[in-house]
Amino acid sequence: MIYISITTCSDGRKPSKSVNTRNYLVIGKPICSQGKKLCTNINTKHDLVVGKTIYFDKDYDIHNHKYWLIVSSSQISPCFDILVENIEYSIGYNEKNNSITNISTSDFSFYTPEGYKIGDFFYTFSDSLKSELICDRGWGYFIKLPSGWNATFTQGSSMTDGKLKGRAKVKFFFKD
Repeated sequence: MIYISITTCSDGRKPSKSVNTRNYLVIGKPICSQGKKLCTNINTKHDLVVGKTIYFDKDYDIHNHKYWLIVSSSQISPCFDILVENIEYSIGYNEKNNSITNISTSDFSFYTPEGYKIGDFFYTFSDSLKSELICDRGWGYFIKLPSGWNATFTQGSSMTDGKLKGRAKVKFFFKD
């Protein structure tokens, strides 16, 4: 089972009891409820798989914690935030069947299997990867990595102003 991990409640009070933080998941804003089961099938980062069905605890109302995430220049997705193995992820999902549709992170602790991280410069990527740069106008530039993660860069007020510069930094990673 997975439990909410709280250091302070939303009203600033400290929780009265300690909570299980060995394997934990935080969804949405912290709530003052120690030990509330949220989800039964996400325990590690390896459980974050596009297409996987999320099983929320029957007493947990995800609709109180979702928000809308822009996942391309012309698409939004219902989304919630989770903390798994001390890394924060945003999980887009299909509301009809609770399947994961996309995963993204801008957490500075996250590294792709290839060793890339938030803040890496575009010029540090191999020429073969840079040659595969995709521009989604008005949303960002991204490079598909062998691991399935996409490194995303933005530039200018439209997010895609001009040719991407070598000193552009990775803003976030996503899978879809």
